Amino acid sequence: MTRTDANGSTWFHLGTETDFLPAGGADAAFGPAFGPGVSYDPDRHVLELTSELPRRRRRSPPGLAVDPGGDLYLVAGGTLLVERCDGSRAPLPCEPGILRDPHGLALDRRGLLYVADRGARSVVVLQPDDGRVEARLEAPGLHEPVDVAIAPSGDVFVADRGGHDLIGLAAGRIWRFGARFELLGSWVPQDGAVPPRPLRPRPIAVLWDAGDVLVADEAHPRLLAFDAAGRPRLEREYTAAADEARRRFGSDPPDGSWYAAGTRAALATSGRCGPSAGVDPALRLAEVHGALRLLHLTAGGRFRTDGEWTSAVLDAGLPGPTWHRIDLDVELPPGTSIGVETATSEDRAALADPPWDVLRDRDGNPLLFTGTPAAAAKPLEYDAAATAARIREQLVQSPPGRFLRLRVRLEGDGGATPSLHALRVYHPRHGYREDLPAVWSREPGPRAFLDGFLSLFERVLTRIEDARDDFYRLLRPAAAPPDVLAWLAALLDLTFDPSWPLPRRRALVAEASDLYRHRGTPGGIVRYVELYAGIRPVVTETFRLRPDRATTAGRGVLGASFGVGLGAPGPVPDEELFRAYAHRFTVHLPLPDPCDEERMLAVVDRIVTVNKPAHTFHTLELVAADARLGLQSTVGVDLIPGVDPVHETRLAPETSTPVLGLDTVLGPRRPYPTPPDHTL
Repeated sequence: MTRTDANGSTWFHLGTETDFLPAGGADAAFGPAFGPGVSYDPDRHVLELTSELPRRRRRSPPGLAVDPGGDLYLVAGGTLLVERCDGSRAPLPCEPGILRDPHGLALDRRGLLYVADRGARSVVVLQPDDGRVEARLEAPGLHEPVDVAIAPSGDVFVADRGGHDLIGLAAGRIWRFGARFELLGSWVPQDGAVPPRPLRPRPIAVLWDAGDVLVADEAHPRLLAFDAAGRPRLEREYTAAADEARRRFGSDPPDGSWYAAGTRAALATSGRCGPSAGVDPALRLAEVHGALRLLHLTAGGRFRTDGEWTSAVLDAGLPGPTWHRIDLDVELPPGTSIGVETATSEDRAALADPPWDVLRDRDGNPLLFTGTPAAAAKPLEYDAAATAARIREQLVQSPPGRFLRLRVRLEGDGGATPSLHALRVYHPRHGYREDLPAVWSREPGPRAFLDGFLSLFERVLTRIEDARDDFYRLLRPAAAPPDVLAWLAALLDLTFDPSWPLPRRRALVAEASDLYRHRGTPGGIVRYVELYAGIRPVVTETFRLRPDRATTAGRGVLGASFGVGLGAPGPVPDEELFRAYAHRFTVHLPLPDPCDEERMLAVVDRIVTVNKPAHTFHTLELVAADARLGLQSTVGVDLIPGVDPVHETRLAPETSTPVLGLDTVLGPRRPYPTPPDHTL
């Protein structure tokens, strides 16, 4: 996709599946190409380092819960155990048959132990002291609960893998229960892509983290995030989410040694065997519970440390342009970086395997955009690394050439990956150097220095000009977003009916000035109704239907009042006729679909009421496909002979005569019928 900015530069936008994925065919050597270690997610539209998931699907973390007082509850070998501060371990006392297949564990602030039991298809709530059952959390459709998390508010979130049903595997869900064990709802976890990823979710863990519900899916490479009601939030990398846990509780469990390393480190720093003063037990429980699961889930989930992707060959369409700059839309977690290399040529074939040019710092090292915020530079001192950490754009370093190709290098520490959403390439370079004397641009060295120096000012000023152009673009009704369109309508004193579709609202705002100019006239009413309904009505002013003079029968005026005999003297016939026909009009609206009558009648009547002169009276007539004498019988207005043109109807028998309905129209417009003058 191309576009021209305020500085006169055209840019290529690379951000769709077609731009990133190889197309194959005869021109495969000049299209997008993937190197090892890089993959593209078509659902999220992002280029990233390849995820190195374990060969087997992720499994739910083993049941583990920590009491602020020092007791440790865990599931080992299908048995629920309790480990005291002195190191002794024993099965938790409870009645036989209460637990069938315990899996996930969690503790709430009341000291109750929640056990996700896959065999019982429920969550069993126990008193840890004696194993007494306090409640069972059950719901229709709860198939395989594997994990449970408690929010500080007391809400209970249960991860349900879905299990098996009559038609195969059922979709997993996240169930939510209240502190009083009542069912509050459930949702199917989906990723943030639009549309969502087409897979059957299989949640294996649920965590509470600072107000968000984090869900681990056995096949999804990231943590899905939701609020308490199930509305999606931004996804999180496993390692990025576990950074805080590693800082507090130590490194990841080596080789999956979950209990020996992760648990011991967590307990040592969470105040085990003695409560900490001033710390809410519910908050500590939620934090420790989530941190332990994150540390377990990150074990084995890694990314490739480097990879590269090459774009298709971009054609500027004219010989010898100087390519300007590259803007990146990228997410860079700590420990990751991304670099862009360019190659240009007048010969497209030379870019199949070209030499690459790269932006370098003053020490000659390739300059990478990093995700680690650099320290603040000293005053009047330029730090290239600090600039690369803040700014996501660079000038093209390659010489002029019609064709351009990009190579993007992604690097990470294995725990996270940079995510490239899109990039833009601007050309040609209409820089401020063109406004300077040509003598300053003769030598390549001064020319390159001026381009780099003036680009600092051009970058800021061009964005200001683009913002101005974008603002002007918002003032166009055809391009304005719905909220801006409503603001424009308010400035014009227009009010939209909630039933009006967006295209008709745009047309109304676009023609508002003309509508105000003709407001109160038949033409203005006709156009306003046509903009909304899409059908051009006919406005019949009643004064056009009155006779030239009054027709009387006795002392009654035919058409206004009628009475036979010699009654009391009444008004002058012409005045009575005037009052019967003046200041009245009828709006005839053809309606193709009778089902729209109720909605259309109310809206059109309101439009006419608002736009007609205040002293007039109107009647709204919906024109149906029939003829009714006295009601719908005015030819050309509410009675139109035929629907489709009859192609064989001619005005004369000769073949050269005009054809009625094709090249001959009787009258330039629909006439206003005038009845004859009759006097009884």
